[in-house]
Amino acid sequence: MQNWNTDFFEMLYAKLSASLIEDSRTHLFAISGPGKFLPSGLKPLEKGEDAAILSSMFEQVPAFSWLEKQEGRKISEVYTSVLNHKESPVISGRPEQMARLREAEQQYEDSFEEYQFYKYAYEAVLLEYLSAKATQENGGAKISRNLLIKREQAMNKWIAKGHKGRMELCLAIIQEYQPLYSTNFWKKAGERFQEWQQTTSTGAVFQLTEFYPGYKYWFENSGWSGFSFDQQDLDHQPKSRLAGLTGDLDPSFGMFNLSNTQGDRNQLSFLKMGETAVKVECQLMEVHIERNWLNPLVLTNKAWRMGKNSPVPDLSLSSGADIEQGILPHGEMTLLPLSAIICRNLRVSGRFTDLAPKLNEEIERHELSVGFGPFAIAGKRYGQDQRLRGTITDQVIEVPDEQIIGVICEILPKMPNPNPELPWKK
Repeated sequence: MQNWNTDFFEMLYAKLSASLIEDSRTHLFAISGPGKFLPSGLKPLEKGEDAAILSSMFEQVPAFSWLEKQEGRKISEVYTSVLNHKESPVISGRPEQMARLREAEQQYEDSFEEYQFYKYAYEAVLLEYLSAKATQENGGAKISRNLLIKREQAMNKWIAKGHKGRMELCLAIIQEYQPLYSTNFWKKAGERFQEWQQTTSTGAVFQLTEFYPGYKYWFENSGWSGFSFDQQDLDHQPKSRLAGLTGDLDPSFGMFNLSNTQGDRNQLSFLKMGETAVKVECQLMEVHIERNWLNPLVLTNKAWRMGKNSPVPDLSLSSGADIEQGILPHGEMTLLPLSAIICRNLRVSGRFTDLAPKLNEEIERHELSVGFGPFAIAGKRYGQDQRLRGTITDQVIEVPDEQIIGVICEILPKMPNPNPELPWKK
């Protein structure tokens, strides 16, 4: 028997994914179920404990699935195993290659802040554009001329002021030549990892993760874009291949989820809603995750493999993926979270007459965490004891508070993927 709740959730995911990701071959949106309310009142620049709370939010290795799940290991643990147990070939570049590398590294370092600023500014406009494009393709309002101009202007600024072309050329040179100087490459990677390691007042060690925009801006009024999902979207939105390819919903799935532990899919129970016209409206913000302790070139470098004497010589971090061909990756770390998607001012309009009394009772009497698909309605703030709750009436659900509803992840290439032409030790 067809489950309308499953269809609704999968179509909602499909439009969210289309509104957030430009290239589904290289990136994947993993949707929460339900979301996590943001911690409030933190001072991460002053308190190590607060910085540790924020850093822990995206520290777990995600499973390769459209449904947000965790594999159990920390990203920093997987990365450390590479730093400690990798093996590099005996290789050295020519003097002219070293000169080009040093020049590219210096130019990249000098212009990085400008490049990143205008890149992020463009991606914020792109989020608006992709959402409007998905709505238009589903038969809704056309993309406004102002938004098209805004997108073009943001790209032009990225090119002119963010030095987009030059920076991409520098990065290509760095990617090609850095592995030729493996001793220096791995020495710097290790130093970078240690530089961003911090300790709380209680002695807990963690890798400091930063964000753009920074934490304090998550609660301000700028930087948000609108998102909506209605009956027209439900009727016309193409289904995402990932929904069936990378995991299925529980047969008992209902749009309303209840749990004693917020965000734990293993503890969820569901309430189904009857087929009805539902409109979802909210504001979204993309928050970029900056792991300055992780050198991304390690993940694409073909000049390393796991050492034969390492604890796990046959370790595969990722077997590589080809979503278009239906090939899924396997390994210790197949995805790397790049951005968090924050939602606020959620409003769901529909017919909830039969469910509203029970949901309100579960929230008030039993203090359960309650969600609607990827959105949290009631529950604790992440890492804090403060409980939040939205309002549920017969016709409207409203949740003004900021919450994370998913993460955009990079689909990692095969790694290790050592180049057999390099002079490896026998």
